[in-house]
Amino acid sequence: MSNAFNIFCCNINDVKLVDTFYIATLNTNPLLQDSLSDILRMEIITVISAMDNYFHKLVKDGIVEAYFQRRTRTKKWNNATMNLENVVNFVDIENKRATATINQIEYETEISEFLYTYFSGIFKSLSFQQQDKIADALSYIWTNTHKIQDIVSEINNNGYSITNSDFDTKLKLVIDQRNRIAHEADWDSINQKRYPISHQDVVDTTIFIYEFVRAVDGIDRTMLIP
Repeated sequence: MSNAFNIFCCNINDVKLVDTFYIATLNTNPLLQDSLSDILRMEIITVISAMDNYFHKLVKDGIVEAYFQRRTRTKKWNNATMNLENVVNFVDIENKRATATINQIEYETEISEFLYTYFSGIFKSLSFQQQDKIADALSYIWTNTHKIQDIVSEINNNGYSITNSDFDTKLKLVIDQRNRIAHEADWDSINQKRYPISHQDVVDTTIFIYEFVRAVDGIDRTMLIP
């Protein structure tokens, strides 16, 4: 598994710890169910943030790996642009290597940090949550054409049964719920009350997102050049 997936799992485990607190508190104080519902909303937001962070790190790590030819350079990777200031900085690092000013380990470290920082700036205003945004980000590091279909197939291979259309619907609903919570306080302006949320919503979302990311990571590991 990738380092990005390890971090994702740590974030999911943190959500599960919060969920354990929610269950224990609810069992002790069942009359507080409505008051405790914001804990569930926080869990939804954190699960989606963990997924978003996973894709940011995976893609940036993959871009670096492609530079060192540890994975195939894709069309999107080859077409990535850089402003002149960063080109100069990049060339300076390469010149250090050419003149033996730095050793191979130092060279790889400097190049990795440079590319990671540069693409962090490119990606900082982007969120990798919607299906099309995720597929586009993966185009930096994946050569396969039907990325989402391949991911759904891998999800099913891992034992989580879902069709392509159900995957599309489920991901959209989950992201819509996350955005509604984050940007609208989960408020139903028509009925003038908050949208209902249940513990099962959180369980289902956590499992779905975990299986999604797990499938992506499984496919990604096959993209590395031995």
